[in-house]
Amino acid sequence: MIRAANWLERMRFEEDDAKAEKQFVRFEKELFFGFYLVRKLFDTLKISDATKQCVIFVQCFPIVEMVEYFNRDDIDRFTDFDREYVKMVALYELCNQFVHSYIFVPQIDEENKLLGCFVSSERNCSPDRIVVSSKRPKVYFVGLADIVSIFRRVGKDYPSQFTRFYDEKEQEWKSFVS
Repeated sequence: MIRAANWLERMRFEEDDAKAEKQFVRFEKELFFGFYLVRKLFDTLKISDATKQCVIFVQCFPIVEMVEYFNRDDIDRFTDFDREYVKMVALYELCNQFVHSYIFVPQIDEENKLLGCFVSSERNCSPDRIVVSSKRPKVYFVGLADIVSIFRRVGKDYPSQFTRFYDEKEQEWKSFVS
């Protein structure tokens, strides 16, 4: 996780198409495997409860037009950038946005340095959800600093205490890791 964070922080996309394609494949691999790994660790006793409970503030933008397979990378077309708002997102939910992403578009500056990613799961980007749910369709922007911070936090999290007890009321075992 720490190695991935360091690589993402240093990475600049190449001008040469062949090199850029190879680099983009590694970039996607580091991000998707990283967030999948974080999500998988939630089911173990290998990261602390404090890490599991952390939240990230992300920029959100409403989706105003139907997102389809062939236009899902054209975020300027279906996203209203004038109605930006900030949302607090649980780490597990953010992991799911990457793991189940339907929209995934990196944001790159003029020097070809990664600034962050626009991401949204398929569940989160359908305008039909307005009718069937109180959740509004949206795309998240997750900054590079937040991605690096998450990967480093998980990579350095080595719990030293473990407590387990049986909850009679719930009829299940409960665990606390710190």
